[in-house]
Amino acid sequence: MATHRDNLVDAAIRVLSEGGSRALTHRAVDQSAEVPTGTCSNHFRTRAALVAAVADELERQDMQMAEALDVASVRSADDVADLADAFITAQLANPGPQRARLALATEPSVDLSTHHDRLRTLMVDVMSSAGLADPSSAARMAADHLNGVLLNGLMLSTRKVNPGEVAEAVRRLLGPSSV
Repeated sequence: MATHRDNLVDAAIRVLSEGGSRALTHRAVDQSAEVPTGTCSNHFRTRAALVAAVADELERQDMQMAEALDVASVRSADDVADLADAFITAQLANPGPQRARLALATEPSVDLSTHHDRLRTLMVDVMSSAGLADPSSAARMAADHLNGVLLNGLMLSTRKVNPGEVAEAVRRLLGPSSV
């Protein structure tokens, strides 16, 4: 069951997604959450605390998506490619959290590297489960490609990702020399 705190973090993600990092204020979160003025600052005394809660929630959502996409079942490079395709499709179907992450990432005072490192570790584990020769390098190449596709999908209204497109690109990236 969602708590007041959860609702405030969700509202902060909406504010970031719709207005960018400059829009993220306690008052804007209160308005988005439709709660009395001051509620957000009662839960998150500083903007930094609010930003940290948002970053943690975005990472939690990514990990939840990884479970839903069943990363544990990956056994081959083809599985990795299909997983990448499903991941991008899911991210672009609900772009708000990724737009919020992008807004945070462009703010100089925010460091998302710890969250990124945990997700990269998961990706290396997936590549290892797929039996790829150099899981770390494969994870880096695939992540770079996925980040680019996601960024273009978020920023360019004319950029549509077709079903299977990402899977094909990841298969080419990983190539036969990766196995």
